[in-house]
Amino acid sequence: MKNLNLKFYDEHGFFIYKNFLNKSVCNQIKLSAKKLKPKLTIPFSKIPLGYGDLRDKSPFNKILTTTDVQNLVDKTLMTKTELSHFLLVNKAAWIGPDVEWHQEVFNMDIYAPGVNKKKDWKRFIQVFIAIDPQTKENGCLKVFDKSHKAGILKYEDIVNIAGSHKRRVRSEDLNKLHKKSKIIDVELNQGDALFFNHLLVHGSTNNLSPHSRLTALLQYYDSSLKFNSKYHKKYSDFRANFIENFFKTSLNKIQIYKKNLKDFKK
Repeated sequence: MKNLNLKFYDEHGFFIYKNFLNKSVCNQIKLSAKKLKPKLTIPFSKIPLGYGDLRDKSPFNKILTTTDVQNLVDKTLMTKTELSHFLLVNKAAWIGPDVEWHQEVFNMDIYAPGVNKKKDWKRFIQVFIAIDPQTKENGCLKVFDKSHKAGILKYEDIVNIAGSHKRRVRSEDLNKLHKKSKIIDVELNQGDALFFNHLLVHGSTNNLSPHSRLTALLQYYDSSLKFNSKYHKKYSDFRANFIENFFKTSLNKIQIYKKNLKDFKK
């Protein structure tokens, strides 16, 4: 394992590990992903957007067995950790949707219900592995360098293109952040990995290129943390109700729009 630059991680909120995953494993994952039934497809298409948790499926779990990822995250967080989730995400060629500017801490009540966000955010880490090359052309991840130093930012609840509830950083706070932090395009070669903390502000643009970018996304947490399922249910109910209310409001707007079209015809 390469020497960790923990000072850089603490200062910038992330670090890049070059050649983290063998290219042959990346290619195996790409081929096998074509045979997987997706959990989520891109709206108005049959193209996969996400595949769900794959920690127990081969060859995807080779990320866990052929790399030193567990030891690496333990040393980074300086504690024993556990895997929270292991997802495979596809930003498809031509139509891969954008991802809003956000902090991972926004949704802790789903994957870590009951923790103290202000104190416990340091006890989590995200591992973002490039199964395909990731460039500005195909919508690579963007991060606000050192943005974790701004603390937990305020957010807006939204519904994204896939009909999922998300939380994005407010525009006014992004304007403030932009004056202090540089936006970095995290361009990665196949097999490179980005490790980042839960306050780092990040997002990505649409993929309008002919090149898809498949990503393995792993999250780890301090194994000594205790969770409370009642907070998970409360937040899950909120998310479902928020989506339902959004679409009810949208239907009302459609009825008004249809009425206006009839008036125009007259």
